[in-house]
Amino acid sequence: MPRVPQLLFPLRSPLPILAAAIGVTLLIIAAATLVAEATRPSPIKTATFAPDEILSTVAHDMRSADAAAQVLERGEAYFSDGTWYISVGEAEFRFSQRNRVVVPDNGAAVRLEYGDGRHMVNR
Repeated sequence: MPRVPQLLFPLRSPLPILAAAIGVTLLIIAAATLVAEATRPSPIKTATFAPDEILSTVAHDMRSADAAAQVLERGEAYFSDGTWYISVGEAEFRFSQRNRVVVPDNGAAVRLEYGDGRHMVNR
């Protein structure tokens, strides 16, 4: 009588097929998740506000109504690499999306933010 090699599982058992199906399913899920994470842009690097919203945020931080009005009327905002840059005449501000803090970048911005701002922009 020829000797038949013994298998780990009997051929009639569904366990090997179930184990293989679960393994393949987990590999597909892992591969899809890794590909999706690699292609998604960083939320910090993507603008989440409109320029008008940033101008109103900067205007809100001004200490006088006149300075806030100048920011809203004459302010220009642009987004670059996670930071909004705002200019009002000579005054320049930064707004980080991560920290959500308005920072004056130069003396003109400090004077506009804390002073009355009339000397900053020609009317």
